[in-house]
Amino acid sequence: MLAWHLNVGDAKFGSALEKYGRMSVPVRSATNEMSWPQAVDDSLEEFLREGLGRAAHFVADRTDLCELLSSSEDVHQGNLYAWLPVANYPARLVQSLVLARDTGSSALESRIRGQLAQEPIRLSNGRFMDVMVGQGVGESIFKSARV
Repeated sequence: MLAWHLNVGDAKFGSALEKYGRMSVPVRSATNEMSWPQAVDDSLEEFLREGLGRAAHFVADRTDLCELLSSSEDVHQGNLYAWLPVANYPARLVQSLVLARDTGSSALESRIRGQLAQEPIRLSNGRFMDVMVGQGVGESIFKSARV
């Protein structure tokens, strides 16, 4: 089977935050598999154009990336989605805070600060995770990004 996924991230902070996920979101498709092609043909071109071609436009701009990073769950657009596991939600919140601050959006920054102060969240295994546990990671991310 042939499948694809695409990471869309921030060029400014991506390399500085490499060990924290490069400030990116993985874009996937619910229908991104096809039999291994025997040749380059119309079906392969359509598979790639409809998948990777559309996925490249999943994130509109840095503000949109910030919104996606601060989401507590996957975000869907048609058959494409940003895969946002709850386990890395605290780190993504801190990344989105860095990005919101850099874009100058005080409203977005304020909303994200509120999310960082929220109650613990339930993980898929039934356990709870305190979002503020990411605070130590957050300090490292801020230092790496030099915000």
